[in-house]
Amino acid sequence: MSQDLSFRGLNLRKGDRVMFYTALANFDAGFFDEPFQFIPGRKEKPLSFGTGMHMCIGMGIALNFASSFIARTSSNGALRNVRITELAEGVSALGASRFSMGMDCHELAED
Repeated sequence: MSQDLSFRGLNLRKGDRVMFYTALANFDAGFFDEPFQFIPGRKEKPLSFGTGMHMCIGMGIALNFASSFIARTSSNGALRNVRITELAEGVSALGASRFSMGMDCHELAED
């Protein structure tokens, strides 16, 4: 910080270091409809990959891999209601430091 600042009850002092965690921008309800819901085909662009000339070169690969993984694991109908059930507080450069997922599994009839 170049100067002291108070923001929403948080007091920052000159010289304090601040880290901006861009992945949290994806949960901004002012920009994303239902930010905590998994909505396949969502049209908004994720901000965690950056934007403009600073956009991550691997964004397309990551989104393609994630889409393929979800399509393959859910296409057989075995997974329903997949959701994040717990998100650990903390910071990790690679995303959430820890999270738990829940899902309803259904047995498939054999052919």
